[in-house]
Parts: sequence; C-alpha cells; structure tokens
Amino acid sequence: MAKFQIRYLVAKNGPKGPDGKPLYTRHYWQPDKKLREHGFGTLRLADDEITAIAEAETKNAELDAWRAGDDAPKKAPRRQSGTVRDLIARYMASPKWQRLAPSSRSNYAIMFDHIERMLGDQYVPSLHTGGLEAVLGAFAQVNPGTVKQVRAVLRLLLGRAKALYAPGEPGYTTHNPAEGLTLPPIASEYMPVLWPRQAVDHLVATADAMGLPAIGDAVRLNEWLGQRTADVLLLRRSVLDAGAFVFGQRKTRAAVHLPFAKVPALQARVDDALARQAARGRTGDTNVQATTIIADDTGAPWTPSAFRHHFAKVRGEAARTQPSFPAGYVVLGGDGVEEIAEIETAALRFGHLRHTAITRMSEAELTPQAIATISGHAISTVNTILDRYLIRTTKLAETAFATRLEHEKRTD
Repeated sequence: MAKFQIRYLVAKNGPKGPDGKPLYTRHYWQPDKKLREHGFGTLRLADDEITAIAEAETKNAELDAWRAGDDAPKKAPRRQSGTVRDLIARYMASPKWQRLAPSSRSNYAIMFDHIERMLGDQYVPSLHTGGLEAVLGAFAQVNPGTVKQVRAVLRLLLGRAKALYAPGEPGYTTHNPAEGLTLPPIASEYMPVLWPRQAVDHLVATADAMGLPAIGDAVRLNEWLGQRTADVLLLRRSVLDAGAFVFGQRKTRAAVHLPFAKVPALQARVDDALARQAARGRTGDTNVQATTIIADDTGAPWTPSAFRHHFAKVRGEAARTQPSFPAGYVVLGGDGVEEIAEIETAALRFGHLRHTAITRMSEAELTPQAIATISGHAISTVNTILDRYLIRTTKLAETAFATRLEHEKRTD
C-alpha cells in the first residue's frame, strides 16, 4: 500500500504480474473510525494518481467545511426511504454514477452536499417548483457563484427518481419540479470574466520574475487553449513531436487536437518548459506522469491545490504592482446591463481563461463549429455553451457593425 501526504488518501495494489509489478493500483478516500461514526464512508477514487489526489483534496475540503460549520458534530441522521438524502445515496450507488468521469463525480459530490443540507429530509414527491425557487434564492444570497451548478445537479438528480424507485415506493415520482426552475439575478461579479490581454502579459511576466515560470506557461497556453484547469495540468509530453496536444478531456472525454506550434508565443513557452525539464534530467520522459507543465519547486506534476496556491501568489504580486486593467465589455447584472470599465487583477481566476479563449475565438469570427474543435464542446450544444461563456466585448460589436456596413456598401 502506497503512502501519501494527502489526508485519508490510500492506494491499494492489485495482484502482481509476471514482471513482479502490480497489475493495477486503486485509490480510496478512507476516513478514520471517528469520521465513519459521523456518516463519512470510504470512497473509491480514480485509478489515475493525479486525478485521485484532486478528488481526495476536494473531499478533504468538504470535510474541513463541515468541521468549521459544526464544532460539535452529531452523528449523521438516519436515511429515510424516499427523501432527497436517500435519492442522493441511491444515485451514487447506481451504474450511471460509476460511468461518470472522475472529475464529474467529484464536482457532483460537492453539489450533492449543498443539496442535502438544504433538502435532505424532504420527501422527493413533496417537492414543488415554487418551494425549490425559494430555497435556491436563499442559497444564492450566500453562494452566488455556486447556485447555477446546484440547480443543474438538482435537476439531474430529481430526474432520476423515476428510475431509482419502483412505483409505489415513497420516493417514486414522474414529475421533476426542478425543470424550468428560475433563479434570481446574479450579481455581475459572478458572470464570466474576460482576461484583458495586458493582464495576461502582466501575470506571465510576474510569474517569470518570481521564479515560477510554470504558472506563466499555464496562463499563456490557456489563453489560447481554453481548457479546464485539470486538463491543462495534465497536458502530456508524449505528443509534442507533432507540435500539438492531443488528448481526451477529463470531464467529458471529448477528443481535442490543439496545434500549439502554430502560435509562436506558445511554442516558445513549451520549448522553455521542456528546457527546464531537461535541466532536471527529465529529457525524453514520456510515461503517464510526464506532463509539459511541472511544479517549479518539486519538478513533479502539479497537484490542483498546489497549482491554485502558487497561482494565487503570482496573482497577489501582480495585483500589488498593477491593481486593475481596462476591460471594455458589458454584462447583465442585478439591475440590468452595465458596462465594465476595469477588471481588478485580484478578481482574475485561472478558470476565466476558458471564457477568454472562447470569446477571443468569436472575436476572430470563428464559427461555433470551429470553436468547438478547440473547447471540446459538442457541436449540438455549442451555441448554448457560447451563450453561457461568450462575453459581449466592444470588439465583437464593432466587428458586427463594420461587417454590416461593408455588406450594405456592396448591395447599394
């Protein structure tokens, strides 16, 4: 059994093969006896070590939040058949849950925890749309950045009641009250954020100056790649000879081909990253753990928590020297449309680079289908995704007017 520095994360090796090495290794989040008495059970994590670490850290964050909110925790309440708590347990024991990507299971588990706290003792057939809107409205007051995810997961969960209960059981219902559920307006600071180009340059320069060039690599690359953080940290070295990153996204398993070598600035960052790895003796390393972006201090692949920590350090220093940048776009805020004049550096998140890349591609007049080849979204849903992520920038509006003007000149 392997040893980890991550709390409650253990690895168990399978039987040995002919070469004397384990045929497989499985990872678990395994709480101690005291936690099990409070309702925390052992969870099977991803087989991939990096993903398993991320899932364990997510579970530990949930555990810390639970501890912080209850200094004298009580034993978890008994689960009554037909309640929302029971429906969650049945869903997480179903084959459909096992077929989800590890990152999706991790995210859903966090949303389920919120849902259970709000609705755990409610019987599923007794729920109605008006009541759910009131509950989520109150939740939005303290968790505005999470409420949309909770709504989406709640809709999925309640839609499974028909399949997870037999007719006549307490939880059985054919009605999903979360369908069409509306939310109160969300404040503009929780809308998609576009990184100004000057902000990208400043964060990259700050990271380099701090001796954390890997953070600069990640920022520079993802302004173009537009991937989820986990996928950026797992960009493999094994395909670099072709000048592209080719992989299946962790969450959706969508296959993407990202020809970074077409962009000189990206090629330069990758070359520098590989040169730093070569200096550490990692030349030619193409095993499953070999990532393009490695931790500057340890030379190992980043864990999500370590990456967030170092990114926050760079952002803090960048904010000290440049507190804000001109923005130039509009969003729908709580009181209607408002123009964003400045973006505070301290408000920039790495995840916003996904929004940024999608918007920049739209500014360049790429079709939704072309954007989907980079972002990994399904063609059938790309317009919906664009509506979610696309930021209405001044450049997009100017391009629209200029294009129409040219058209009208030709047709007059």
